[in-house]
Amino acid sequence: MLIGGKWLNRIGALAIIFGMIFFYKYAVDHDWINETMQVCLGYLVAGLFAWMGIRTHKKGLPIFAQGILGTAIAVSYTTSFAAYEFYHLIPTLVGFALMSVVTIGAFWIGFRYSSIAIALLGWFGGFVTPLLIHSDHGSTIGLFSYLGALTIGVLILVYRRPSWWILQSLSFGAVHLMLLIWVSDKPYGEERALHVALACLYGLIFVSFEYLMDRVKKWKIAMM
Repeated sequence: MLIGGKWLNRIGALAIIFGMIFFYKYAVDHDWINETMQVCLGYLVAGLFAWMGIRTHKKGLPIFAQGILGTAIAVSYTTSFAAYEFYHLIPTLVGFALMSVVTIGAFWIGFRYSSIAIALLGWFGGFVTPLLIHSDHGSTIGLFSYLGALTIGVLILVYRRPSWWILQSLSFGAVHLMLLIWVSDKPYGEERALHVALACLYGLIFVSFEYLMDRVKKWKIAMM
């Protein structure tokens, strides 16, 4: 009876979720919910998925929990982007900040629950954010300060999870791709010196990290 009760509970929960989805679609189609309410509901749904993911993980279902938590992150990204791009409810700076908070949350969840898939989702969202949310008068210093902070955050994550080295490689490529995209929008010769300086700076960050990892590895071997 206990097992049957658990399954009935899960079926009931799924029925409620699907019912909410269909009700939401029906309400939007019939203009019952305005744009602000849609954004609020988006964050509410993301929070609900996050809560469900944490509870599921505590019940000993880590793989299923990671899928639910990943959905929460994806919904948060989508909601933040929609609030900025489609509904124009928030300014550029707020939209950028919200996307950045989601990225930090994705990294933390990925680290907390040992999920490289969620960390990769955060990595993708972090590097795509400047392409999705920007203005015609964006700050060059602000953009590359953000990329620098994001890169350092990724490297710290790799330091704590050495098996996630793929994040380091992807970040190296993404940073220099962003540099190329940025410089391609400039007239020939304009700010090229800055481009070279930034490329060298980011290269130095990655080289320094490799040196640090090598020293830590040797220190651990020496301590054995």
